Amino acid sequence: MNMKYRTIAAVTCVGALTALAACTTDGAAADKALEVWMPTTFAAATADEEAATWRSILAPFEEEHGVEVNVTLVPWASYEEKYLTGVSSGQGPDVGYMYTEMMGDYVSNGALAPFDDHLSEETTSKMLYLDQGKVDGRQYAMPFVVGGIRLLWGNMDLLASAGIDEVPTTWDEFLDDARTLHEAGITPLYQEWGAPNRGMLNATYFPLLWQAGGEILNEEGTATAFNSDAGLAAAEFLKTLLDEDLMPADVSGLTPEEVQSAFYEGETAFFFGSDGTWADLEQTEMNAEFVPGLVGKQAGTFVASDALVMFESCADKQLCADLVAFLLGGDQMAEFHQQIVAYPPVATDEQSEPTKFTETYAESAESLHSLPIAAGGAGVYNALYENLQQMVLGQKSPQQALADAAEAGDAALAQAR
Repeated sequence: MNMKYRTIAAVTCVGALTALAACTTDGAAADKALEVWMPTTFAAATADEEAATWRSILAPFEEEHGVEVNVTLVPWASYEEKYLTGVSSGQGPDVGYMYTEMMGDYVSNGALAPFDDHLSEETTSKMLYLDQGKVDGRQYAMPFVVGGIRLLWGNMDLLASAGIDEVPTTWDEFLDDARTLHEAGITPLYQEWGAPNRGMLNATYFPLLWQAGGEILNEEGTATAFNSDAGLAAAEFLKTLLDEDLMPADVSGLTPEEVQSAFYEGETAFFFGSDGTWADLEQTEMNAEFVPGLVGKQAGTFVASDALVMFESCADKQLCADLVAFLLGGDQMAEFHQQIVAYPPVATDEQSEPTKFTETYAESAESLHSLPIAAGGAGVYNALYENLQQMVLGQKSPQQALADAAEAGDAALAQAR
């Protein structure tokens, strides 16, 4: 993508994330250019294809407002580091794409500006997930990608060979079916406990926590809440799978790619994947069906709620907010979903064809959870990830893993305040 450097006055801002609030820029409005950071790639599209799509989407806005919008596509592998170093040094974007784990520290340190005073009723009234972008009652994020719902997929041929005719819907049904499969010599489940990052918890532990009636953090986002009866029930469910060999011990070394391949190749009967799994399954001959997570004490599963945010360093915040409102418009979102990644609509004005999962999203709306936005949140997720891995390896009991994770997580939250 042909990027032009945006001429701005000198920026003086050094230090780590704690210094973000001190970062300022001057003269950005005068040159009428906006910098936007987006991830690449979302799905099957290449970086060049995504760049071309963004140019097409943004052209009408640039013409209407007489502004140049430069989109930088940032690889996922360096995403958080790019934001940290860029924003800390005053070289960050005006508008950016963030997932919830990232946002809390930037809100806490004053790097993000709320949208409340800059968006019209026409824009906000059509949005479906506004509450998931609020922090302390203020609209710091505008949900942009709400999707990736975590589902339980079943290989129906393997299930049928063990006398099971449908995908289980509750914890008890899952354990009963897993035991039946194990007795028939079929591996019930693999999970990616060798994954290199904490994102694997979105499919492995967090859905179970919500299904047990628990939460990750307290309502204020100031303390962990998972070291509870519900959190322990979720951890013990996983431990039961390991203890009864319903999930082999070697899952401690498996990556997400290895787990997916095992399911696609018929090596395991169940797979906690997402709606995105369907694109791969369509390329196989597998007879697969799904349910939207299991039900323990209640229904609950993970859904990504990534958002567009506006930085305090944007000199013309109304222009930045107008850009976000434009990107969230029905026509622009339809092009984004058609050309880059096929997530569900985030607003009522997008005209889109129903998908295999449209009904699932609608019927499961009340039980979909995203990760909470809290300063220090990433430290909480990292601590939980590391300690549950140790539980899977047999180095800690569920009780000890949760207690140690809560202690480290609370320390991370306290340090961030």
